[in-house]
Amino acid sequence: MANKRLLLAVAALCVCAGCIGMPQKGVREKLMYICDDDLDYIAAEVRGNDQKALLDRPYYRITEYAYFPESSMFSHKAVVEYYYFKTILMKQIRKYRYSPSQGKWNRYYKEYGYNL
Repeated sequence: MANKRLLLAVAALCVCAGCIGMPQKGVREKLMYICDDDLDYIAAEVRGNDQKALLDRPYYRITEYAYFPESSMFSHKAVVEYYYFKTILMKQIRKYRYSPSQGKWNRYYKEYGYNL
């Protein structure tokens, strides 16, 4: 009887531990999706103005990623830098925050900076 209880407790613990990592992975995947979408939009905008100015392969880097388990409004924050110009040492910096109640990332800040 004691072995069954122990086995049941261990199984419940394993299930809970497995569930904790899944939402984090899903949140990160949603961020990657929105970053890919934003990069496509930025590249299309530059391509429409001057095809020669666009990098052959525009890219982005996630420079900050934070998780706030105690926050009820926004549980994650990310800062992403977009690189897309060939000859101009410039980047676009966008900030995002994840709303668990909405289940989506929100863009809330954008600025341009120099890639020195």
